[in-house]
Amino acid sequence: MTTADTAAVHPRVADLQRIMQPINSAPTLFRVNGIGPTLLGQLRYPYVEPYYIAMQFFTFVFVPLFPLGVYVVKAGEGNSYYFVGKIRYADLRAYAGPEGMRSLWLSLLRHFSVWLGLALAAFIAFSIITGG
Repeated sequence: MTTADTAAVHPRVADLQRIMQPINSAPTLFRVNGIGPTLLGQLRYPYVEPYYIAMQFFTFVFVPLFPLGVYVVKAGEGNSYYFVGKIRYADLRAYAGPEGMRSLWLSLLRHFSVWLGLALAAFIAFSIITGG
C-alpha cells in the first residue's frame, strides 16, 4: 500500500497510512490446542481493499482473552497473511470511529459464538453418548 497508489483514490487512505507504523516481521500466529496468539476480527473498508484491519489476540481453548496488537493485513493464499503495518489501538479508535469499532468487535463476537456453539454441541453429544 503505497502513498502514490492509494492516496488519490480516497482521502481516508492517507489517514490510515499516517497512523500505520512499519513492522520488520510478521507477528507470531501459532496456537497449540487453541492456546496462543492468533488473528481475529476484520474491519474492512472498500477504499483500501484488499487490505483490512485485524486484531491479534491471545486465545485459550480458542477463546480470545486479550488483544496483543492491531495490524493492517492482506489475506494470502490458504491460511496466510501479508502484514503491511501495525496500528496503535488508540489510533484505530480515532480512525474507525464508533461504527467501525462496533463492526470490528461484532466480527470478534461472531468468531467467539461459533466456538462456543461447537463446544456446547460437543458437550451435549458427549452427555448423550455417555448417558450422563
